[in-house]
Amino acid sequence: MKNPKIKQKNQTLYSIKRIGIIGGGQLAKMSILAAKNMGFFVTVLDSTPECPAAQIADQQIIGSLYDPEKIRALAKVSDVLTYDIEHIDTQTLNSLHDDGCTIYPQPAVLEIIQDKFKQKQRLADKGIPVPHFEAVEKPASLALMGFPIVQKARHGGYDGKGVMVLKNQADLAFALKTPSMIEELIDFTKELAIIIARKQDGEIACYPVVEMVFDDQTNI
Repeated sequence: MKNPKIKQKNQTLYSIKRIGIIGGGQLAKMSILAAKNMGFFVTVLDSTPECPAAQIADQQIIGSLYDPEKIRALAKVSDVLTYDIEHIDTQTLNSLHDDGCTIYPQPAVLEIIQDKFKQKQRLADKGIPVPHFEAVEKPASLALMGFPIVQKARHGGYDGKGVMVLKNQADLAFALKTPSMIEELIDFTKELAIIIARKQDGEIACYPVVEMVFDDQTNI
């Protein structure tokens, strides 16, 4: 006889029982570890067979994160969709969301995150202190703020990729050849980070503050 106090595999108290994750990297894997402990059935979409998340997921759909058919296939076997990377197909996600598919964070939020300039503008609009910044449409505009500055690609950057520190006029020869934004270089002592999560009912949880540590050799 089963002990009623012990939650059986894939048995959950939540109305949502099947989670679909677009992207099968380490962040997805950590999410799945928590989800499995809560009894959720998890499917991941990733182009790499046996990617990190697929090793512990219930099933994997192999395909591109930009493939509309694969994303829709994931939606069909999931009660809710989420993602572990921002570089994915938002057009299909918007269509699914309009059709009633539950997606968190919502595609409209993802579209802001995908563009570093829009992301920075959003923070500034909400009164959050940010360095002075400008959008750059032409290479000649890179020197508008003087030096030193930080150039950031508006799209496609992550973990330091798509970021260039320009200390003087000569450094413009190494500038990124892509739509970007520039911001003043801030002299800081340390970088701190905090994760904040919010439930649908507005309840907010704040995780402990951590110090970010980077290494010029090991970080991209």
